[in-house]
Amino acid sequence: MSFAGFGGSGSGGGGDKSLSLPLTQIMKLAWADDDLRSRLLFILVMFAVYAVGVHIPVPVGSITPDVIKEKLASSQIFQLLDSFGGGAMSRLSIFSLGLNPYITASIILQVLTATTPSMKKELEE
Repeated sequence: MSFAGFGGSGSGGGGDKSLSLPLTQIMKLAWADDDLRSRLLFILVMFAVYAVGVHIPVPVGSITPDVIKEKLASSQIFQLLDSFGGGAMSRLSIFSLGLNPYITASIILQVLTATTPSMKKELEE
């Protein structure tokens, strides 16, 4: 199996879109393009939203983040999951659940749309 045609001519020369320019020059060219600039700004804004959301705690009755840290400090699985989320789980933050609520909500809406004619008509409009 040959991947010579994948991503260019396969020769690795200047004919394909290889990184022959320094990274700073590539970033300047990307910033000059309006479409790429808007995409880069969107990505930076989403990183900022996530960085702020990790520090916003969710109020859960009498449970505080300190209690959670104490109870789960010995669990290596919790520590691993917490490190993947940037410390969001140990802070009981908004983003500690990841994409699970979004995926569940989208599945529920798809099922409701398929079974409820009024929702189907509303989405068609």
